[in-house]
Amino acid sequence: MDQGSAAASASEDVAKREWVNLDSAIKEHALEEVMVNIGECAFGDASKIMMCMGLGSCVGVAIYDSNKKIAGLAHVMLPSKNMFTGEGESPEDMKRFADVAVPYLVESLLKMGSLRSSMLSKISGGAQMFKDSTDELFDVGKRNVLAVKKQLLDYNIHLVADDVYGNEGRTIRFVVDTSKMLVRTKNKIAEL
Repeated sequence: MDQGSAAASASEDVAKREWVNLDSAIKEHALEEVMVNIGECAFGDASKIMMCMGLGSCVGVAIYDSNKKIAGLAHVMLPSKNMFTGEGESPEDMKRFADVAVPYLVESLLKMGSLRSSMLSKISGGAQMFKDSTDELFDVGKRNVLAVKKQLLDYNIHLVADDVYGNEGRTIRFVVDTSKMLVRTKNKIAEL
């Protein structure tokens, strides 16, 4: 095994242990795991672990302030509210769009006492779920990732790490206390 493969294997082993340790910490240390479903945003302090399950073409966006130990997590489904032409949409339903969810996370963290200059981000998801399609119109995952990155850039929020694209679904856990994002796919677990 070459050095690169050995390092990758060791890193995955650490991430697997971290995932198992989170399960124990939730049970033993009264940490609360908050599920963030499609189109939702959630916020937490050091006592929270936030999770998005089933990220296919969707993108999980964590914006956090490691100094204040607060964070927000969004489960973004589509790139832009301009894609929606219906009426009667509630403000809550609009959070499924990157151009609504990211500003909402930023503004909410500011209200919680964070400074924009202290905010950082990590993202995961954006898979190409229609493997046989070469039509970019069907690559919603890529469009979601690009829309999220544009919003982060527009708000001057530094993207620290990402695990995006590919064709596998993901489940993510964001640990507010440590600012770690664990990403689980069918065959591996990675730490961002």
